[in-house]
Amino acid sequence: MRAGTNELPRYVNDVRDVRNETNGDEVIIISNDSGSCSKQMADGLTRSESTKSRENNFETRKTEFIFEPTPGMTFDCVAEAVEFYSNSINNLCKRIAKEQKADDARKTLDVFKELKKQDPGFQFSVDYDAKNKIKTLMWCTGRGRSHYSCFGDVVTFDTTYCTNIYKMPLGIFVGVNNHFQSIIYAGVLMTDEKTESFEWVFEEFVKLMGADKPQTILSDQCQAMDIAIANCWPGVAHLWCRWHILKTAQEGIGPLFNFGTPFYNQFRKTINDMLTIDEFEKAWHQLLVDFELTENYFMERTWDKRFRWAKPYIKGTYCARMTSTQWSESANNMLKHHVPRNSSMNKFVQNYNNLLTSRYKVEQEAEHETKQKVFVHDQAWPMEIHALQVYTNAAYKLFQKQVDISTRYNVRITTDPSVFLVVHDKAKRKERYARVEFTVKVEDGAGFFECDCGMYSHIGILCCHNIRVMLQLAVSRIPDRHIMNRWTRVAMEMVPDDINFYPAASASMQQPLTYRHRLLSANATCMSLHEEYKKTKDFDDDAYHAQTDVSCSEAGYGSGTDGKTNGNSYGAAGSSAGLSDSELESKASRGKS
Repeated sequence: MRAGTNELPRYVNDVRDVRNETNGDEVIIISNDSGSCSKQMADGLTRSESTKSRENNFETRKTEFIFEPTPGMTFDCVAEAVEFYSNSINNLCKRIAKEQKADDARKTLDVFKELKKQDPGFQFSVDYDAKNKIKTLMWCTGRGRSHYSCFGDVVTFDTTYCTNIYKMPLGIFVGVNNHFQSIIYAGVLMTDEKTESFEWVFEEFVKLMGADKPQTILSDQCQAMDIAIANCWPGVAHLWCRWHILKTAQEGIGPLFNFGTPFYNQFRKTINDMLTIDEFEKAWHQLLVDFELTENYFMERTWDKRFRWAKPYIKGTYCARMTSTQWSESANNMLKHHVPRNSSMNKFVQNYNNLLTSRYKVEQEAEHETKQKVFVHDQAWPMEIHALQVYTNAAYKLFQKQVDISTRYNVRITTDPSVFLVVHDKAKRKERYARVEFTVKVEDGAGFFECDCGMYSHIGILCCHNIRVMLQLAVSRIPDRHIMNRWTRVAMEMVPDDINFYPAASASMQQPLTYRHRLLSANATCMSLHEEYKKTKDFDDDAYHAQTDVSCSEAGYGSGTDGKTNGNSYGAAGSSAGLSDSELESKASRGKS
């Protein structure tokens, strides 16, 4: 059935309009491609197809083939027949959702138990209310925890997705890997968005990850979240995601913001290309004058919030290039394609896990491409060759772009031998508000370069101004202090306590184990320990689980501060680590979500 059209399902091949024959207003369905079938059989087929569609996040309202019409059914007109089938689909989906909701907490616990069997690094934590109902639920995989140990310096957290039958907001902690791909660390379902609930979320997240707090977090403009982050993560830079700032631009500005319009192009250039405060402010005010928006409420409000989102004001804050709108848009699309709306909690968790699996496949493809494909260019500088050896393909392309841009600049020597001016060679052709001169300071005997554009401190890749001075000084290799481990080929082969600069020559010597090797090793260790303990007379189940938790921690699933589950087989950790299997099962049976 196609929504919004007066069409019957595509295989209804004989619909007779008998108004002229009987002076009535009837439409009779005579037959269909699959032959005659009973109403009961049709309902069975319909339920089966609808259930499969919901589980695979296929919108039943858009399908043409869900409902098998029954020969002999009569309607006053085609439109009424269409309405009947449309209403039937909606009613059936509601019944299926209600059935899936039954004993949902218990079913979700069973899903967690299965995930724990498949992944020894899987963990979850749950916050119950006074009636033993689930108030907040957070879970993460071993892969997510391993990723966080390598790339957890910057995270985004968003709760704008409400995709379950309880209308509980879904929050996801998202990061970016060394291929500039979105990676998911943990998911959380919340019944409310109060400050105390967010505080529980941020405290539990660090416990489950088994690592330090991130350097920077990006979120929407929720005031309760602002307070919670300040309370739980003092010292962590808190920025607002540009996507949330700008997603109402169309409504606030109107047709001027349509894609491709002069305003749209100039606006995007202002927020993306202006690197310093003076040029950003000049460009912004010029935008207001050119398009008569000096009194526009959206522009005023966005300007007032510039210290939390605009690049020139946050250039000293490391963000791993995640302030771009693409990260939130990417996360939004991932959820839409994999996590069905109005699903029960247990189905929600299962589909969320499918999303993680698909993300892992994409990551493996990028890893394979980095190892197999080599970008060679005939006139490459020695520094570019070094970058190619060190960085992933995605990071190298970004570095190479800066090398290309650097050719547009000239270097001027100052009275201070450690300070250089980098000037655009076509300064007169640039916009009058655009900055054309940048200052680069050289320290540590050409071992560290600092440009006032702030690009390196913001995303961890050298800017074109720094590169231009390096080429001027005949620097043939990227200085060690300017190579961030998180953008290198070996980022996932090392699991450091935090993200630091590293000497490229010794990187592969520290821990040459991939995630898959650590997972296999952890599984083998856990199984052998279990068998060994079972043979002893004084078998202690708690001691066994404590030892396996240590093994999983050593395999890259977090430090010893987390992972202790006190013998439960479901993966409960963090503040839920003290709950045994029987306690978890009892709460699941007594308290319905």
